[in-house]
Amino acid sequence: MSTLNTLNQAFDFLQQPDVINTGTVTLAIRVDDVKVAQFNTKPSNIDFKNGEVGMADLVVNGSDIEYLNEGVKAFGQIMELWD
Repeated sequence: MSTLNTLNQAFDFLQQPDVINTGTVTLAIRVDDVKVAQFNTKPSNIDFKNGEVGMADLVVNGSDIEYLNEGVKAFGQIMELWD
């Protein structure tokens, strides 16, 4: 759930004027000092006006998935966020 919550919050963060024009933003998610996921996101690849897809889905679609631990990978597959 922490990864899903972070992706939803990143949706708003990535729209900030200082962020939206950057090349790549790395979203590294840690729980108790253990990295559980990492996404390399390109704000220019995100369709922020798309109201048909969830915020986390839009962030994932605009990202390269760098790392997912097994628990996060399984959760994301069940939630249909990634394969």
